[in-house]
Amino acid sequence: MSCVSLDGMAHELGFHFSPRSKGILTELEFFRSSYENQKASFDEFQKHFERFFGQPTNSTMGTERFPSHTWELQGIRIIHYVFDRFGLEEHMRIVNP
Repeated sequence: MSCVSLDGMAHELGFHFSPRSKGILTELEFFRSSYENQKASFDEFQKHFERFFGQPTNSTMGTERFPSHTWELQGIRIIHYVFDRFGLEEHMRIVNP
């Protein structure tokens, strides 16, 4: 679904449901339909998430010269990282573990 959220960030939004949990929403996936500039996308997602959720709980150097960030907030986890899966792929997700 195309949308704008988190104070003006344009993106696609995917919804993941758990069939084992009777169709309960378990994950929101933030992504783009095109990644012309991977670094600009990563930086924009990070800026908006930090503005809305604060500084990540944990940050480490991830793969492919991009950091990996995690927020642990009142029963949810937010993850943001890039990895190589048939080319670079950015993951920005809010997960209800």
